[in-house]
Amino acid sequence: MPFPLPAQSASNSFTMSANPTAAFDPSNISGLSHWFDASDASTITLSGSAVTAVTNKVSGGANFAAAPAGGPDREASNSLANDNPAFVWPTSSNAKGFDFASDQAGIVEFMIVCAWQDGSSVDFASGGSFIANNHASKTTAPGNDLRIYGQDSRNFLRYEDTRGSAQPHIGMADPSGVVLPMGLSVLRIKSDAMDVGTMFSRYNGNNKGWQGVVCEIMLFTTALTDNEVFNLNAY
Repeated sequence: MPFPLPAQSASNSFTMSANPTAAFDPSNISGLSHWFDASDASTITLSGSAVTAVTNKVSGGANFAAAPAGGPDREASNSLANDNPAFVWPTSSNAKGFDFASDQAGIVEFMIVCAWQDGSSVDFASGGSFIANNHASKTTAPGNDLRIYGQDSRNFLRYEDTRGSAQPHIGMADPSGVVLPMGLSVLRIKSDAMDVGTMFSRYNGNNKGWQGVVCEIMLFTTALTDNEVFNLNAY
């Protein structure tokens, strides 16, 4: 059963931060399994401005391919991303996003640099907007699928899965389910092990993709330490 994310959890969480202040190399973290960066043009394949594939910066790791409805655009400079490169989704209903060839098992943390719509909206899209699903949930709604998404016409994230739960934080602040409005921020998702097959795309065959920008995505197979979280928020 879906539920709003709780205010506290001993083992699960989501995070956002802003104003990075220090250099840090995420590849120093042993649990980093997937790393996709809009600023690294050498890893991105385009058809016009649309992204068709993104190579994982972690050697040997699974790559992104565009969802069946297509990938987001890639812009070399985007104002919502503080004039940095970004993957850009429409700010209206869409099914664009990224797919893995197969579910990536054992993901326990996400760190995502992103913004929702124009950075000032206080509600997620009607019908919800998805951050991560497993492959089974792309076209149907089985009882054991994974879903992390912005709640329909509300300002908080929800997590649904038979195996665990999750919650968000803003930066280094205490956890809270409320994440909107979301200007350019670092969204952290911490949870029990997840199987991730598609990101920022569709659910149950419907157009529930992201709306706004995503600059960087990191997935981890081991829980981050407090020091690693601090360094990544400053990165």
